[in-house]
Amino acid sequence: MNYKQNYIFYHPFLEQIFDKFPLLKEQIIFYFTSLYAEKDRCIRAPYRMIGDMTLMYGILWKNEKGEDCLIPVTCEHLNLWKKQEEELFAAARENTPRLLPVCLRPMGEFLRDFLSTEEKRVMEEEIYVLTNSRGYLGAAAMLYEGVLERFSARVGADLYILPSSIHEVILLPFQGQKKEFLQEMVEEINKKEVPCSDILSNRVYQYSKKSGTIIV
Repeated sequence: MNYKQNYIFYHPFLEQIFDKFPLLKEQIIFYFTSLYAEKDRCIRAPYRMIGDMTLMYGILWKNEKGEDCLIPVTCEHLNLWKKQEEELFAAARENTPRLLPVCLRPMGEFLRDFLSTEEKRVMEEEIYVLTNSRGYLGAAAMLYEGVLERFSARVGADLYILPSSIHEVILLPFQGQKKEFLQEMVEEINKKEVPCSDILSNRVYQYSKKSGTIIV
């Protein structure tokens, strides 16, 4: 699925069974919405803040054509199910890695046709793209259990997390880079290159190898 495809569909069958939580529990996923998403949408839906990033919930389904359908979970649904946001998060934390498996690759693989041999070597050693198997709404893969921990252990360093978009984040092993420079870079790219609907954050986050937590 590419970014030009519309990922959110409303499936009549799903609307008919939305009061039957046990049928839907295994399909609940989480995903990040844009930093500039309509504020009233968060009021109408359960959400969780990770720093300044807004995590929301949806039901992932296949329609009769085999296309992915995502129905956002609203507060109305939550009241219907008599559930709390914490229960959605627990279900989504199990389901999302299963339904949308992690994909972590050197940035050089994404830019193979545009880089020289030396540039690809540097990219493959230092910069990685973290997303899901579809490359869509994949920034939430940073919350998959063990993903950042294993990668940090593999490179033997803390990580900078650059919020490329709601679809992916960039992982940069800490090697003394100046956070202020990275911050300016993220802000500039968001301003010039990323559609407002896809902007995840203007902040640079860090993953601490020692504490196992994401910090600003």
